[in-house]
Amino acid sequence: MNVIINLTEGNFPININNTYEKSILDHINLNQDIFVDIVIEKPSLNILFAKGIIKTQINDKCESCFKKLNYKININTNIEIQDEKLSMDRVNRNKDIHFQNISEFDIKELIKEEIYLNIPSIILCEEENCITNKEAQKEQLARPFKKIRDLIR
Repeated sequence: MNVIINLTEGNFPININNTYEKSILDHINLNQDIFVDIVIEKPSLNILFAKGIIKTQINDKCESCFKKLNYKININTNIEIQDEKLSMDRVNRNKDIHFQNISEFDIKELIKEEIYLNIPSIILCEEENCITNKEAQKEQLARPFKKIRDLIR
């Protein structure tokens, strides 16, 4: 069921406390539905904010040992919502902004964007070997020119 909200009119704040089917995300293997508890506020005429929590869980593999794991995603969102018709030059590029037609706002689009942007690119489990690999990765990140230095010697 798609619920379209007109954010140009109505009473604010709008409370959205709902569970959405995991099938709204196409390319991610979720093992539970998506829980959403968001409040949309309108502090002034053209300013909208979505604040709240998005929770779900991903079926994935550890990037180090390939062990299957369930990775919990807990997103504390605080994002500005702007009409997609706004010019990009007028937008403050230092803010997190979700663009959508605010007269036909679909909360599922905001949920999808927030999850896609907050999924880590590398997921590691908590096994001791993987923790060791995490420390090695941190050391490599801290010393990016170590390999070059070793080759010169």
